[in-house]
Amino acid sequence: MKEEITLKQTPHLIIEAQSIQTIEWFMKTANQMKRLIEIAVGAPLNYSSMIVESPNIYYEFEDDEKHIRPLEVIHAYKHALIKNSTKKLIKHDYLFSLSELRQANFSQWQEVATIMEPIIELYIDSLYNQNLFLNMVQALETYHSRRIAYSLHDYKKRVEKLLELRPETFRKHDREFLLDGCKSFVILRSRLADLLLADYRIIFHTGDFKLVEFPQLIAQTRNYYTHYNQKLDVKTLKGEDLIIAFHILRNILEFYLLKELGFKEDFIHERTRERIKPIMISNDIRKADKRKNNQ
Repeated sequence: MKEEITLKQTPHLIIEAQSIQTIEWFMKTANQMKRLIEIAVGAPLNYSSMIVESPNIYYEFEDDEKHIRPLEVIHAYKHALIKNSTKKLIKHDYLFSLSELRQANFSQWQEVATIMEPIIELYIDSLYNQNLFLNMVQALETYHSRRIAYSLHDYKKRVEKLLELRPETFRKHDREFLLDGCKSFVILRSRLADLLLADYRIIFHTGDFKLVEFPQLIAQTRNYYTHYNQKLDVKTLKGEDLIIAFHILRNILEFYLLKELGFKEDFIHERTRERIKPIMISNDIRKADKRKNNQ
């Protein structure tokens, strides 16, 4: 006789305020925390129930003893559970853990949460949406526009300041890498190039893709899948290459998410390298298979 036992955990998010706040304040704070958890686990979350308490709302018994009376909130955030929500997550799936979150700066996150909202929406959706590549590219483009440089004027000023960090012999090449094609606005290729350089603070793994060619390749692929221009067909990523490119782009975005969350630079660099390792191993296996087949 076999018996199957299933254990279910129900996490609770408790928010306490030092003074009485409106329900809108609690919802805003709750959603900011929910977003942090979604970024960490890489999955959309929903509330199953919501309870509020106030010192002004209580039960009073005959002995004048008062007991806080919990109230259930009828809200618009209760949705059907995502089908993928039952997927078992392992440590590697998390961008950061709860204990690691203590190293972050929640106050810093609160300041940029509204600006970052569409980027996070695209990041989470890209992990469960068939248009994952397009969503990830758009998330990076939106992030650069909102957090680094919106106008071409501001971007040019940033590039010149950035080039001051470089030896004279590299400046002409880097200026072309960052600005080539920008005439009246900042093009996607340039935004990706800037994110890829990351102020020269980290070298992202780009697999078999040459770093200097990667931004243009991504821009061409995005344009192809958006407009289906057959002329771009031979210059676009498909199949396994498209999947690998997605993970590289995700790795870049996660680097900036950790930065926005206020983590220390050493932690960010270590976690970024750790997150891309499976792709590096997958590439090595694929190369080994190709060599074996060519023998």
